[in-house]
Amino acid sequence: LFVARDGYILKKIFDLINSNKELVGIYVYASRHLKTLYGDCFDKNKAQYESYISDLKIKNTDKLCIVDTATANYSAESLLKKYISNSNIIGIYLTSTKKDINHINLTTIDKPYTKFNWDFIELLIASIEFPIVEIKDSMPVYETTNLIEQNRKIIYEEILKGEIDFVKDYLELFKKFKICLSIDSAIISIIEFWNNLTTIDKSFFHQIKHA
Repeated sequence: LFVARDGYILKKIFDLINSNKELVGIYVYASRHLKTLYGDCFDKNKAQYESYISDLKIKNTDKLCIVDTATANYSAESLLKKYISNSNIIGIYLTSTKKDINHINLTTIDKPYTKFNWDFIELLIASIEFPIVEIKDSMPVYETTNLIEQNRKIIYEEILKGEIDFVKDYLELFKKFKICLSIDSAIISIIEFWNNLTTIDKSFFHQIKHA
């Protein structure tokens, strides 16, 4: 289960790598805002989210992984567990506060979000979608009037194309080999990139707004 919106590009990359369909990937809406609507306050509107989850056709016997970038409060995981009757769920995160059998952290680097402006990652692992307001008739309803999000969408469409092209090129070049890229290596590369920015560069990167 790739959690929107961070899971947008991750799901697309997963589909390219998982070309033989050994695993099933599902892009799911479970934002902090939706948890407030449908998780924290169980009112008459919860039927909309129940219907949405039901339409995903998730079986109670499925082994499920919730995939997200970073979390401290586990809002997406908490929301999904309220609506999915399945005890066989683990969370896979780039980094998180829990480290146990049901929560896998892909990086061993302690608090990577303190090494550079984490909003930079939010821009790289983003979505062309606008923020969600609610779920209606099993479909997302978006907030489209935010100027920051409008600009993010325009910029990310170009980033997304580059990311997809990179993965396709990588798969073509190394198609005979199993992919084994460590998250730590990626984080270290980003830290090196960040540390070698000029003061002017950093001033611009710090203007990136949190998604």
